[in-house]
Amino acid sequence: MDNDYISKMDELKYLLNNHFQILNTEKIKFNFHKEKDSFAYITGSSAAGHTISFSKKDYNRMTRNQILGVLSHELAHIYYEKTNGFVFTLFKNILYFSSKKYKIKEERKVDLIVIKNGCGQYLLEFIKYHDKHYKKYKRTDGLTKKEIKKALKKIVG
Repeated sequence: MDNDYISKMDELKYLLNNHFQILNTEKIKFNFHKEKDSFAYITGSSAAGHTISFSKKDYNRMTRNQILGVLSHELAHIYYEKTNGFVFTLFKNILYFSSKKYKIKEERKVDLIVIKNGCGQYLLEFIKYHDKHYKKYKRTDGLTKKEIKKALKKIVG
């Protein structure tokens, strides 16, 4: 078995056991992809199981906290589906892929789920990585660094 695979399984288990316990009963697999324009994405459903596809190139040059940021964001998508139900998710996915405005709104909601589940610092580390290696993360991509820091301050007090 590939060491990258083992390491990624450890990261996924860590997040499921410590931050997304509600997803422990979900069937979640992953694989690496070689697409140039995507860090990670999810396919599947709660009924059939999910697969998280992660950029092998980015995975190999990221720190553990940056990887946790990407994985926690993808797990938050699954969490969102599980807590809203299949029919809602089906309708949401149609809107997500047909409306840029709706997609932006959903990505921002998912980032809030990441923060509420205690992974905001990981998300922040991922965005710093993104800004260094790709175009700067904007409000249209999800929560900005400034918004994440502000949300984290609210949680801390």
